[in-house]
Amino acid sequence: MAELVDARVSKTRSGDTVSVRLRLSAPNSDHEIQKMFVMDRTNSIQRYSDSCVFCKILQGVIPCKKVYETEFSLVVEDIHPKAPIHYLIIPKIHIENLNFYKPELADYCNDVVVVAKFLADNKLGAVKAFNLVSNHGIESGQSVLHLHWHFLAGKNIYGGGFSL
Repeated sequence: MAELVDARVSKTRSGDTVSVRLRLSAPNSDHEIQKMFVMDRTNSIQRYSDSCVFCKILQGVIPCKKVYETEFSLVVEDIHPKAPIHYLIIPKIHIENLNFYKPELADYCNDVVVVAKFLADNKLGAVKAFNLVSNHGIESGQSVLHLHWHFLAGKNIYGGGFSL
């Protein structure tokens, strides 16, 4: 779980930027984990996290540059791109990261593959090379505690010394 410590909106040349600072704590029980997302029997989203920037984007409270949308995901342009094409694929349900995955979330997680294929086919040229990256936990570099994937194209991200 995370507690919102500070949130602010600042003006930049390209528009408004939202900064948040969170204090993390581990969930104490399965019940707390289940409270992170609420679905009815048709998997419709009933509630978002009040303190989550991505949930506010999904609800239209915070503006974004929408690229594509499905029943399960929203794709937006990253406000701090690390490549010529840098999109965020955001599931339309609040889950912190894959450490909190439950089988009933399969449609939201599987949709990322369908969306990445759509983006490759429709947003890239002849060279359909891209990276699909997701960080899970603060220690891995996750800065927004809402499951999401970075779709990066147009740059070899391994050129600067990063390798797997």
